[in-house]
Amino acid sequence: MTHKSNDEHTTKKDNLNQESEVKVDNQENSTSNQDAVINNQTESANNKKKPQTHKKENVSTKKTKTNQEKIEKLKQERDQYLDLAKRVKAEFENYKKRSELNFNAQVAYQQHNLIKEFLAIYDNLERAVTAAEKTKNFEDFDKGIQLISKQFKETLKKFGVEEISVLGEEFDPNLHEAMMMQKSDDVEKEIVAQVYEKGYKLDGKVVRHAKVIVNKPKSKNDSENQKTESEK
Repeated sequence: MTHKSNDEHTTKKDNLNQESEVKVDNQENSTSNQDAVINNQTESANNKKKPQTHKKENVSTKKTKTNQEKIEKLKQERDQYLDLAKRVKAEFENYKKRSELNFNAQVAYQQHNLIKEFLAIYDNLERAVTAAEKTKNFEDFDKGIQLISKQFKETLKKFGVEEISVLGEEFDPNLHEAMMMQKSDDVEKEIVAQVYEKGYKLDGKVVRHAKVIVNKPKSKNDSENQKTESEK
């Protein structure tokens, strides 16, 4: 009896141990399955993230490429404008040189013509002096000088020189230079009374101011003083 109970006890114990081992194996298998599921989920998530990273890299690459293309285009435009500026500058410098040469040529031409005209006047003056010395006829000499003076004025006019109108005109400091101012009862404003030296314009611009003597009206005090003196 005792031996039989011991065998039964041993059998039960073995069964319990086997059940415990089965449970542990099941738990280990469950844990392994859970780990496998987690690993699969992690790999799936990583796989999902990778395409996004590639997309970001592609967008960044495209932006970089676009920026480089813009920079290259701007560089080309800059070089074009610089080249244009250089050409415009060179053309302007050439234009200045041509203008200066043309101006100098015109001045030389005018000077040549002017000297040529005045030499003709000088020739006539020299002839008049020579004839007067030989003939002692000063009446003819006077006529000759008048003709030369007329020729001289015509030559000045030909080259744009004109005499400034002076005598009897109202005093104008832009045209006249007052050598003396004298009071007069005959004027109500400043009037040129006498010409000391004629003035001239060249192409409308004053070359020399006319030197004049000017009559100006008397002030009230001058008139009252004059009346007082006359009454005395």
